[in-house]
Amino acid sequence: MRIRLGIIFSLMSLVANAQWIEESSDASIEFRSETYANSNSVNQHFINSLFFDLEVDDEDIQQNLNRIRANAKLGVVSMHSLNIKLDQTAFGLKISDHRYASLRADGELFSLALQGNSAFENDTIGLGNTAYQVQSFQEIALNYEFAQSSGPLNLSLSYLNAGTGEFGRVKSGSFYTAPLGSELWIDLDAEFRSSDSIKRQVLPSNGHGVSVGFRKDWKKLSKEHDLKAFVSVQNFGLIRWTSSTSSRKIDRQYRFTPSDYNIASSESEVIRLVLQDTLNAYAPEKANTHSQLSPFRIDLGMSHRAESGHAVWQNKRSFGLQYIDLPGYVPRFWYREYFAIGSQVEAFASTGFGGFGSLFLGLGLQMEVEHFRISGNLSNIAGLALPNHTAGLGASIQLTYLF
Repeated sequence: MRIRLGIIFSLMSLVANAQWIEESSDASIEFRSETYANSNSVNQHFINSLFFDLEVDDEDIQQNLNRIRANAKLGVVSMHSLNIKLDQTAFGLKISDHRYASLRADGELFSLALQGNSAFENDTIGLGNTAYQVQSFQEIALNYEFAQSSGPLNLSLSYLNAGTGEFGRVKSGSFYTAPLGSELWIDLDAEFRSSDSIKRQVLPSNGHGVSVGFRKDWKKLSKEHDLKAFVSVQNFGLIRWTSSTSSRKIDRQYRFTPSDYNIASSESEVIRLVLQDTLNAYAPEKANTHSQLSPFRIDLGMSHRAESGHAVWQNKRSFGLQYIDLPGYVPRFWYREYFAIGSQVEAFASTGFGGFGSLFLGLGLQMEVEHFRISGNLSNIAGLALPNHTAGLGASIQLTYLF
């Protein structure tokens, strides 16, 4: 009995781009948008097929079998915000939308999802070290900026509207396929939660929360050098999902034989029946409230600039670390080098590693024209240029009007 689990990952695909963003001390209106995707175990063509074509063919599967790592990860993050700053060292308002999808799993589970369990005949694969999270929430934040001699300090208090949420964690587990598929053994200790499936409109409300944040800038760390730094923590808080949130806890072993189901059915139908009947019989849904940390984000960065005497190369660079509290995400290092294109336009090249993928290369532009500041960034051009050989694709844009 061959079972393919590829459908499990159809909603998964994350990498966020850490970047240096100068915070304005002037009254301003600013729009920011970021969307990124990455994986350390499938290429960009595979991710595009999942999200745009909604299917993956056998050629995609064969190309990615050798890419799968022992600790497989993939994901997507998207954030859009409108920031309004009233005047210098005063109040500001931010309205934003956040969407995350991330997955961490054992590499053998990834292989099972791609090629079915026939490749693991008379073998046991591990299901532990698996976690996924698909979540959206909207944020309304009130900011206040304190003027300090070293650089501004910005504090924020936010209200969070919980949209949709799907969460899962497998503490331990195994999957055994007997010779010729004569039977399957599944041993599972896991927990799953899901927000109200009825409330799936554009901006549903399935819970509420609060979070805090801060950003501290140092404008001059050295008297001899133009050295700046910042540290930022955003969305550190708690979301309480409503009583209509469903949850399941599983801690037992299950055995299946071909006679349990009509094996003439499609592979996806068989696995759907196995999982559905197992959960309903042994782990029925329970509706209750649930509190969980919001996916907070930490950024650290420094920039340095020295006299270059060159028309293009500015002898200016920035670097830092980023962390997002999501399954499988590891601290991500980034580095940028800047180049001048005229008096008002600046280009930059970036590289780094970590997050949900590996090494990345990016290009971007930023410019200032009268009252406008504009910044755009392609965070991983390799995924765009070589989708069959690497993964990672993303873009960001920042538009600021200064009063």
